[in-house]
Amino acid sequence: MTKLPTIKFSNRYHKMPVDFQESKLIQVLGFDIGELTEEFREYDTKHATGYYPLGGTGRYLMLFLLTGSGYLWTTIRRATPEKEEYYKNMVGKMFKCVVTSNALLR
Repeated sequence: MTKLPTIKFSNRYHKMPVDFQESKLIQVLGFDIGELTEEFREYDTKHATGYYPLGGTGRYLMLFLLTGSGYLWTTIRRATPEKEEYYKNMVGKMFKCVVTSNALLR
């Protein structure tokens, strides 16, 4: 069995579907964080005890992930040229999505 690449999360976010643990990367979009609406920022960063603090400036990547049951969800990552190349080369691949904190996995 092939080991899946991993995407780590510091918290269990409200956006995460029940079966988020294995998701396929289907799209990578680069954007300036200033373009993000407050509504989307809240959707993407909300967890049980608050919000993940995104920076106020700079380039980010939006990863679009698809679960086995067909649920589309996203995650935002700070962009570097290396990260952007890596994720764009991984489109179509399955990822293991892991929560690394002791946050409740509701």
